[in-house]
Amino acid sequence: MPWGTRPGDPTGGRTEKPDRRLRPSAPAGGRTGHRPPVGALPTHALRELAAHFRQYDLSNAVVVSPDLGNAKEAAAFARLLGIGVAMGAKQRFSGDRVTISSVIGDVAGKDVIVLDDEIARGTTVIELLDRLRERGVNSIRVACTHGLFADGAVDRLGDQLDVEEIVCTNTVPIPDVKPDSKLKVLSIAPALAEAMRRIHDGASVSALFDAP
Repeated sequence: MPWGTRPGDPTGGRTEKPDRRLRPSAPAGGRTGHRPPVGALPTHALRELAAHFRQYDLSNAVVVSPDLGNAKEAAAFARLLGIGVAMGAKQRFSGDRVTISSVIGDVAGKDVIVLDDEIARGTTVIELLDRLRERGVNSIRVACTHGLFADGAVDRLGDQLDVEEIVCTNTVPIPDVKPDSKLKVLSIAPALAEAMRRIHDGASVSALFDAP
């Protein structure tokens, strides 16, 4: 028996490193070091969000990205919904201080879906909401892939009277919220399970991206 092996240990005392990781997406601008190949599902969280928003009348809707860093994801989301896209002009200063000077694109009188890759304290989104109000939007819903929601961010966003809904996927643990919270959490567990099955069976994972 190898040194350090416990009786009945099926691993024989070995610690195996993963040769592949699976993740829904990475935050925009996120950095990674030398790690195993990643089987990413970067579009599936967006597909779950899109499926949710298709229940609404989108004839007057537009997707708004808070900044350039998330513009590509916002554009992909807008294509899934068949609607236009706009973007905030953001500057970040020291700490959590951000300024959005304007909104690029047609949002006046529109039903806005604000899409960010992750929401931590909600500072950027709340700053964007001020600019959207100045442009006279018709309604506001907020969505993100990764709902970190630190320091009461859900409550701060929910306290904005014109925010009708906050939607995220369950890529990270969601903090406890009030019973009357505007937060809606969508599960990507079925997509991850199907991706793992395909990897195990040697089937195509990329086919998941092509599915409607």
